[in-house]
Amino acid sequence: MIYTLDKYQTAGLEVIENSSLLVLHGNKSSGKSYLLRYYIYKLWKQGKKALVIVPDKEKANLFQKHLGAFDLIKYSIILDKNENLSQKNIAKIRSLYKEEKIEITKKDLKINKLFYDKISNKLNKHFGILNKKLLGEQSFNDLIIINSFDKRAFENIYFNQIIEPEKFTFDLDEYKILKGHIKNAFELQTKGKNDIDIYFSKKAYQGNNPEKSWNNIKTWIENSRIQTLKAIQYISGFLQEQSFIQFEIQWNKIKEITEKAENIITEIAKFNLIYEDFDPDQSAFFGLDKQVKQKKEEYQLALQKIRIEYKDLINKLSSIALLKNHYTIPDSEEEDLQSILISLQKIVDDTEIFEKIIQNSIKKELKSMNFRNIKNESLDLLQQELTSLFALLNNGFAVKQWEDNAFSINKQLIFLENLLHDLNLLEGQKYNFLLNFEWNKFLNGLDDKSLYIIKILNIYQPKNWVIFFKNWFVQNLIFKYKHYLIDDLDKELLKIYQINEKNQYLEYIKSSKIWQNKREILLNNLNENSTQIKKIFSQTNLEVNINDINEENDEFLSTFFPIQIVPADSFKNLQENISLNYDVAVFENADEYKNEFEEISRMIKNKKKLIAIDDSDNILKINRISINLDPNSKVDQ
Repeated sequence: MIYTLDKYQTAGLEVIENSSLLVLHGNKSSGKSYLLRYYIYKLWKQGKKALVIVPDKEKANLFQKHLGAFDLIKYSIILDKNENLSQKNIAKIRSLYKEEKIEITKKDLKINKLFYDKISNKLNKHFGILNKKLLGEQSFNDLIIINSFDKRAFENIYFNQIIEPEKFTFDLDEYKILKGHIKNAFELQTKGKNDIDIYFSKKAYQGNNPEKSWNNIKTWIENSRIQTLKAIQYISGFLQEQSFIQFEIQWNKIKEITEKAENIITEIAKFNLIYEDFDPDQSAFFGLDKQVKQKKEEYQLALQKIRIEYKDLINKLSSIALLKNHYTIPDSEEEDLQSILISLQKIVDDTEIFEKIIQNSIKKELKSMNFRNIKNESLDLLQQELTSLFALLNNGFAVKQWEDNAFSINKQLIFLENLLHDLNLLEGQKYNFLLNFEWNKFLNGLDDKSLYIIKILNIYQPKNWVIFFKNWFVQNLIFKYKHYLIDDLDKELLKIYQINEKNQYLEYIKSSKIWQNKREILLNNLNENSTQIKKIFSQTNLEVNINDINEENDEFLSTFFPIQIVPADSFKNLQENISLNYDVAVFENADEYKNEFEEISRMIKNKKKLIAIDDSDNILKINRISINLDPNSKVDQ
């Protein structure tokens, strides 16, 4: 069976898990890589390990953001540029099936509805060639072909239940916004269709904060309140703590009064439904008149209590320093329940109250106080929050919690930026570099983040930060990421550690147990002739590119971070006897490092699964060398 995935066939995604071969066709930028990353993410969530080899650092960063691969498929091939399969490619694909002894049982080929009628003739011609030349008298068992030929087809794959191309036309700005939300689409895809429906509704594209469209406004406000209070607590030393306690109490009171009022209205409605239509004489005869009178008195008493509580609530809200003059005390003592509910709803729906707290009140309070006297206390709070942030980041990388933590991390960064902005107002230009930083880069890898945090630490320098950061840096940055020259980091690190000689820092690194263990493992596993890597770990100066360390091959790292993003040029120094601890190897654009084919193949030939992705013939060469069940068999080139 050949499955084509379009907006009417989302069930095809489920079939992929049990497929033996996946061929993706499509032009460049058609969405093949995004599909790939989505399935690597699924693979990762299942606890599988994968080694992703990409041609350059730029691609490595892309994979870092959108982890993706085909879930549990043994082989996959991407044929780019929307061209017919060559006889050479056809022979190689058939050879894969022959080598792996895949049972071919189904003889019927069914080409389902394609994306667009205007290209269907061309596609059907393409599939006709596939049918005749590739399959002959037999067919593949569950061969999945996903057609993503242009941006609209790709959108249909992910947003097929939300966006109808025939009914919704993108303008350029809308399309840019849509592309900007692709990462969120992958995250939401794992949470269920309802979240996607809400997020990718047409309304979501019409504002800068589609987050508000995820749920009803009350939920968003509640989340905003929690985040706002947390943000304010960053600098609670600047403000009256009692104000926050009062605000928390009154917020709970709002919900309590609202619930009481709603309950009374419900009871009155039930009462009216049951009693109000009775004839007075009948009511008296059955003794209902007394019950009616008693009930009405109870409701009036409850209403009076709610009025008192409501007035007290408004008084207290108005008395809080941060909310002064924000609420007006009602004049009427006869306000009915509906009016009270409307007023309460207005309070709840007033999303700008939180922005006012952040943008106006905090800055005003900060400007009115002596920064010097409160600097130490506030920096301690800042240190606590950064420590919490580091923990979130650390957990996200180490324990497959990245998706769960990403939202919290982003919120923390936003409010941290607010705090640093306020510090900057008081300290002149000293903190300007903090404000110019693009905070979202925190989430895209540790390049800018590591150097940036070092600069923050160098400004404040509390001792506990230094201890914390040394441990965190050695355990999480050096061994996992290789995008820095050590010299670049060293300039800032030496200031923190107050070390005057580079050799002292190197000795510190060498003295750590983790570094020692890693160094010994690598040196023991390396071939005697691998002098270049040996030199990296034995030299006494720091003028070395961390890209050459090849940490992706270390067993310690494979357990610490299950998916390694490896620029292809890092493979040039790998040796045959270095063990790769991954269940799946993923190659993209293998022709970028074709001179290393033979060496890479030797290293991965014992792996149980191999995912090979490429737009050239070269990748099949890796397939035959790496996954051939019979090493003595001959495969046609």
